[in-house]
Amino acid sequence: MGLFDGVREANPTGSYRYIQPGKYLALLIGCKQVDRPQKKGLAYANELLILKVLATEGDHTPCVVGSTYSHMVTPNVYFDSTMKAMFMGIMGMDEEQAAHPKDGVTVEFLEAVVGDDQPLQGTVIEIHAWTKITKEKGVPFTQVEYVRSNIEGHPNQITEEELADVEIPTEYTSA
Repeated sequence: MGLFDGVREANPTGSYRYIQPGKYLALLIGCKQVDRPQKKGLAYANELLILKVLATEGDHTPCVVGSTYSHMVTPNVYFDSTMKAMFMGIMGMDEEQAAHPKDGVTVEFLEAVVGDDQPLQGTVIEIHAWTKITKEKGVPFTQVEYVRSNIEGHPNQITEEELADVEIPTEYTSA
C-alpha cells in the first residue's frame, strides 16, 4: 500500500483558521452545519470576520483584523449546552428567554440559523476566547464565549458608519 492510495476516494477538506485566545469584535458572516466525512459525522460552525482586537491573551498570536475565522462545535456530551450558551450570547438572551418554547433557542431556531436564509448574518458580536485544559487528557483547547455587541448601550458597540465600510465575504477562507 502506497502513501497516496486513498486520495482518489478522499473528500477535500477546508482550510480552517480557528479563533485564537483573546477578545474580539466580530461580524457573524455565516452559520452552517458541516459534514465531516473523515470523522463520520456533522458539526456546527460559525464563520466570523474579525472587526477589532479588543485584548490579547498571553503570548498567543491574535486573530487578524479583516480576516475570517471559524469556530467549530463538534457533537459531544456538552454539545447541547454549548449551543444554547452560544446562542444566548449571540442573541443577547438570558436563561429564561433562551428556554422559551417558541422564541428561545429551540431545534427550529437552530435549523433556521443554518438554513439558506442565514438570519444571523451581519450580527456584531464580542468574542471572548481563552485556553482551557481538558480534565480527561490534559490537552489545551480554546474555549469561546459570545456576547451580542450591536445592542444599545454595549461598551464595544460598533457604529453604523464603521459597519457600512465592512464588506461581507460571500466565500469564506475558512471552511
